Formats: sequence, C-alpha cells, structure tokens
Amino acid sequence: MKQFLVIAGAVISGIAIFAGYHFANKTPTTTETPTSAVSVSTSNATHLHTTDRIFALGRVEGVTRGIALHSQIAGVTKSVPVKEGQQVDANAELVLLDSRQQQYEYELAVAAVRIAQSRLERLVSGAREQERTEAIALHNAKLARLNDALRRQERIRQLHEAEVVARHEREEIEAEVEHLTAEVQAAEAQMKVVQLGARAEDIRIAEAQVKAEQAKADLASLHLERMSIRAPFAGQVLRINVKPGELTGPDANEPAVIIADTSQLRVRAFVEELDAPRVAVGMTATVEASGLPGMKLAGTVTSVSPRMGKKLLWSDRPDEKRDTKTREVMISLVKSDQLFVGMQVDVIIQASQGQSAVR
Repeated sequence: MKQFLVIAGAVISGIAIFAGYHFANKTPTTTETPTSAVSVSTSNATHLHTTDRIFALGRVEGVTRGIALHSQIAGVTKSVPVKEGQQVDANAELVLLDSRQQQYEYELAVAAVRIAQSRLERLVSGAREQERTEAIALHNAKLARLNDALRRQERIRQLHEAEVVARHEREEIEAEVEHLTAEVQAAEAQMKVVQLGARAEDIRIAEAQVKAEQAKADLASLHLERMSIRAPFAGQVLRINVKPGELTGPDANEPAVIIADTSQLRVRAFVEELDAPRVAVGMTATVEASGLPGMKLAGTVTSVSPRMGKKLLWSDRPDEKRDTKTREVMISLVKSDQLFVGMQVDVIIQASQGQSAVR
C-alpha cells in the first residue's frame, strides 16, 4: 500500500510539472481589430459626410399648414353649408350657429341709436315754427286764466272784508291763483326754450349718448358675426368635426373645421442632425411615395429652418432613432397632381459632392 501511494504521488507531480511548462511557453492571443475593419468604419463615416445625397422623411402640405378653426362663442350648431374636400373662397361661411338671441340684441341696439340720433338732431335744428307757435299760445292761455283769477280774487277779497262771502271762498281763490301762477311760469320757461334753442351742454350730452348707443350696436354686431365660422382665406376644407345640433365653442376638444390653402402642394422634409448643416436653398430634390410606386417628383429646396427641432416624423424602421433632432426644409414641387395633404413621402436632396459637414 505504501508503495502504491509513492507511485501515485510521483505521477501527480509529473503531470503538474508538464502543465506548468506548457502554459509558460504558450504565446498569448490578442484581440486587435484588423486594420481592414478600422478602414471600413472610417470609410463609412467619411461617406456620410461627403455623399452627394441627403435622405429625409417628409410630409405633403399646402401653401399653408392645416388651420384649426374654433367658434369664438359657445353655441349650438345650426348648419354646416360645406363638405370635406370642398374648395371655398375667403370669408365663406363654414359653420353657422343659432344666432336668434344675438340678432334680436343687434336690432334693439340699432333702434336705440336711431332714437339717440333723432334727439340730437332735434336739439341741433331747434324747434319747428309750429312748436314755437304752440308754446306761445299755451303761455298766453295760461296767462289769461291767471289774470281772470286775479280779478276774481280781488272781488272776493273785498266781499270778504264786507263779510258778504265766507272765508273758505277767499282761500279757494287764493289757491287757484297760486296754481295758475305756477302754470304760467312753466309755460313761459318752455316758450323761452323753444325760442332760444338748446344749450351747448345739452347738445354735447346728446352727442355722447349717440356715441354710446353706437358702441353698443357695434358690439352687438360683433357678437352676431361671431356666431358663424368663416374661411380666413381661399382654400380646401380638410376636416369637419361638428354636426347640426351639436354644441361647439372655443373650449371644444376638437376644432370645428380644419382648412388649408392647397392651391399648390409642397413637402416639409425633416433632415436629421448629421446632414442638417449641408442642406441649402436652391438644391434640387426628388420626392417618392410608397403608396405610388415608381413615381418620382422633382422639386427644389425653397427654405431652410434656422434652428433644429424635435423629430416629428418617423418611418417604420425598428432601428430608427427617436430622440434625435431635425431641421425642417421646405421643398416646392414642379408637379404634385397625385399627392394629397398629410401624405408621408421620402425625400432625396442632391447636395454638392464633397461638401463638408460644417460650413
């Protein structure tokens, strides 16, 4: 048994010596990147900066973007005289609200203006000749009655002193004289007003009243106009979100109507950061759409945004970056018959060969 253990120990020692010698003389391996791989990577990066083509996603727009129109006053929709896709003129009625209350308020305001104007005209022109004659006649009649009462008063006073008439008769005639005297004074004042005309102060007050009533009428007219939604420019109705009988207003979740000027279509392209500094006005472009295979539309870059913004348009590629920024570029098209607003397209902009990434 002892001999067996000695032999086993010798074998294990020999294996350990052999293994140590083998690993000590083995050449270590490295993970160096082949020169060709580095060269390819550099070549690709250079190609991205010097290529003569810039690829971008784009969206078809009209001369203007879609303008969302809301009613300025809350109300019930009365009628919608237009349809989606319809071309309309500037100021055309798109949506009409129930405006009966506003119509009545406007008519009342107009009537108040006419009344105020009539009062002013009467003050400025003065009383008519017939009114002057009537005022004089009324004054003379009141004065005649007063004179008659004064004569009777004197006679009754004398009779009362002679104790022929009772005291209450004297008191009655005195009260009548006092009343008639007041009437004569009022008639005399009215006669002077008619003969002399209105005071300057009265005319100024009447003029201010006319202006105040006219302002109320203008405000009522403005409220009446706001009971309809009109086209701010000639264009195409892209979307209608209201129906007769529905309540709409400035706080509605959706705009009542969306309209755009589609007389000429163009493309808003979104150039990503790497190519953004290279794009410039005047470059030619080609527009393609997956929905129209084989179609290639020629265009020209007409404007370039002076700033970068968040990316707003994405393709269906799973590896596409979503946190990058883009520069908006407008492209006018030579022909755009087959396109429509909102359509997503692919844009290829022809940049100068060898153009640097930073100018």
